[in-house]
Parts: sequence; C-alpha cells; structure tokens
Amino acid sequence: MESITHRCCLLFVLVLFSLPVFADNADPSVAFDESEVIKRIELMESEVAQSRYDVVVRSYLRTYLVNHRQKAEKILGRRILYFPIFEDYLRQSKLTLTSNTFRLWSRL
Repeated sequence: MESITHRCCLLFVLVLFSLPVFADNADPSVAFDESEVIKRIELMESEVAQSRYDVVVRSYLRTYLVNHRQKAEKILGRRILYFPIFEDYLRQSKLTLTSNTFRLWSRL
C-alpha cells in the first residue's frame, strides 16, 4: 500500500513540474490588442458575476498579458491539472457552468 501511495505522489510531482511545458509560448513582442480583449470579455457569460471592462481590469490584463507573460503562461499550463478539479467541485456543489464557459476555457 505504501509503495502505491509513494508512486502516486511521485507521479503527481512529475506532472506538476512538467506542466510549464504545456503553457502557450506565444511571441512576447505581440502588442496588447484592446479591441480583441473587449470582444472576448463581451463573449463571457456568467451566472455569478457580470463581466466588465474598465481601467482596473485593463491594468490587471496588461500585467498578465504583457508585463508578466511568462507567469501567465505557467498559470495557463496548469489548467490541465486544476480545471478538472474545479469542475468536479462545482458539480458536487450543484453549481453549473455555461457551455460558453467551457468553450472559452478550451480556447485558452
């Protein structure tokens, strides 16, 4: 039993440290296209919060998309591991996600 637990832990660590490989490695010289960002925000549907775009949201997006792009890529790479966990907890809590949300996540 201990051997199986040990192997599972090692597998988990291996997967966790290999996740940055799955991150999108886009060209860092790409400019921040505000019209594209606004269009994507308008496509988001949520039963929990209303989407908005203002100076504060723009600042956060520029931080992640331009200034700290590599960190954002690592976060997106980890979605492979964490999004299924989040989805399971949402299902267990009987919280639904719209099909549009799944479509947006799959494009990340």
